Amino acid sequence: MKCKVCPVCHEKSAVEELICRSCLTPLDNVEAKECDKEERANVLYLVYETNELQIENGDIVGREAKGDSFLADKLTVSRKHAKLTQKDNQWFVTDLGSTNGTYLNGKRIESHKEVALHDNDTLGLSRKVDFRVKL
Repeated sequence: MKCKVCPVCHEKSAVEELICRSCLTPLDNVEAKECDKEERANVLYLVYETNELQIENGDIVGREAKGDSFLADKLTVSRKHAKLTQKDNQWFVTDLGSTNGTYLNGKRIESHKEVALHDNDTLGLSRKVDFRVKL
């Protein structure tokens, strides 16, 4: 998988990203490179429509958290909806008591309980916003 590496903060971003989400450095002139498996081990990608959200250990997603730029108008998604963590190269999602729930492959997960994620899983923030998991 190819990625862009920010020349300022070294954050890895999707090839389509024009601005680094971490430090706002323009990426339009940064050449995409092949990210080896070791570089990607600590990053998870959530794909929603045409958006690819780069997740790092401990990130919280929601309308007022990571992903706010395209989730802000999704009123079924809580402000701080779910937390994504990594332990021993395995990724987990935890619903943070969201109003409309978090779903993994169509099944609602229990609030405040870690659930393992796998490549190509469908992660739903409510029943209206589904991400595809890319490891």
